Amino acid sequence: MSVQNGLYNLTIQQSATFGIVLDLDLDLTGLGVRAQLTKHLHPTSPRVTFQTFIEQPASEGRIIVGLTSDQTVNLTPNIYPIDWSQVIDWDDRDTGLQPHEVDLLIPGRRPYYWDLVVYDGSPESIVNRFLAGEILVTAGVTLDV
Repeated sequence: MSVQNGLYNLTIQQSATFGIVLDLDLDLTGLGVRAQLTKHLHPTSPRVTFQTFIEQPASEGRIIVGLTSDQTVNLTPNIYPIDWSQVIDWDDRDTGLQPHEVDLLIPGRRPYYWDLVVYDGSPESIVNRFLAGEILVTAGVTLDV
């Protein structure tokens, strides 16, 4: 999926492997990518690091971003289980929540936050926050496999 620099929301299922392929429309030759999520936007809040891979050739700008089931099992769900068609547009992996659907969030629980940065390997490393957004986590039932 081709994405532009900016806002990009995700929906992740608790205790399931998560992965998405993104086409950044950017030549990534000689560059790196990293992504993390957090529950709170405080500098000392714990972070979970996504696995990120640049597909070759890097000049095409395609990356894979993922989490293992061992990582997602520890995420606290923040949305009620509902009809998936109300939450996810599978064509573009956008959450699709409308303002009147915010009440689907479990009371007192906020979304997680994530971002993806592109950086070079120089000593003065230039870092560009390419994507950022919120994450909805749906509850898993089968937690031990």
